[in-house]
Amino acid sequence: MGTITEAAHLLYRSPSGYSRQLRGLADELGVELLEQHGREVRLTPAGQHLVAYAHETHAAWEQTKSALTKETEVVGRLWLGAHPTALSALVAPNLEELAAAHPRLSVHLSETEAPQCFDQLIAGHLDACIVPARADLPPASDHRFHQDTLASEPMDALIPSHHRAAASNWVELGGLSQDRWILPGADRSGHQEVLSACHAAGFTPEVIHYAQDTQAVADLVEATGAVSLTSRFATFRSTAARVPLGGSPTPHRKLLLCTLTGAEGSQPIETLAQLIATRTLDRRDDYYL
Repeated sequence: MGTITEAAHLLYRSPSGYSRQLRGLADELGVELLEQHGREVRLTPAGQHLVAYAHETHAAWEQTKSALTKETEVVGRLWLGAHPTALSALVAPNLEELAAAHPRLSVHLSETEAPQCFDQLIAGHLDACIVPARADLPPASDHRFHQDTLASEPMDALIPSHHRAAASNWVELGGLSQDRWILPGADRSGHQEVLSACHAAGFTPEVIHYAQDTQAVADLVEATGAVSLTSRFATFRSTAARVPLGGSPTPHRKLLLCTLTGAEGSQPIETLAQLIATRTLDRRDDYYL
C-alpha cells in the first residue's frame, strides 16, 4: 500500500497530474485500478493484473532493444549508478575501453545507494546500477529486476597507526573485539555489513562514532584510536593503517549489477560487466568472485 503522492514523487510527477492520468486509464479500460484503504490506496485485482502485464510487456521491450543493439552500432545514452567505491574502483577504470567498444554511446554516471536505485530503475532514470547486496533489496524472485553478482568487495580493518596490529600482515576480526568502533549510520550502506561481520566473529562492537565518508572515517580512526572496516576498493589519505582481515570466513560484500528484466542483455551493459570481470580476475590478490 501507499499514496498517490508517494508514487508521483518516485516518478518525478505532480500528484494531481498523476492522479488524473490514473483516473483516465481506469476510465479507458472500464475497470477500477485502485481502492481506498484509510489514507492509502491499494491495487484492485484488475490493477494487479494490469501491473503484472505491464512488467511482462516492459521486459519483452527491453529484450527487444537488447537484441537490436547486437545487430547494429550502439547509439544513445547509458545511465549508470554505482555505490561510491564501485564507481571509483570498477566503473571509472573501464570507461576508456567502454568508449572504445561503443564510440557513439554517451555514458552518464552517478553515485547511488540501495534500495533507492531500484526506484530509479523503474522510473527510467537509471539503466543499470551496481550496489552491495543487502537485506532490504528486492528478492531474487522479483521478476521486475535482473540481479547478477558482479564481484566481491573485500573488507579490511582500518586501525590507528599506533594500534598494536598496525604493522601486522593481517588481523582477525575477533582480535578487535575490545576496541571501540566507528560505523556508518544505521540507515547508511555498510552499517549492517559491519555489524553482521562482527557478530559472525563473536562480538558486538562498542560504537562511539558514526560516519560514512571513507576519508572522514580514516581521520576519526587516527584521531580517536577507534577502529572500523573499509572496502579494499576505497581510497583515502591518512596515517591510519589498512590491514587485511584474516580468518574464516573473511568479511566481504557482494556487489550486484542490477537492471530491469530484459535489459541485462544490452551490449553496453554486457561489455561493462565483461570488462569489470576481466579486471577483477587480473587482480586476484585484491578481488575475488
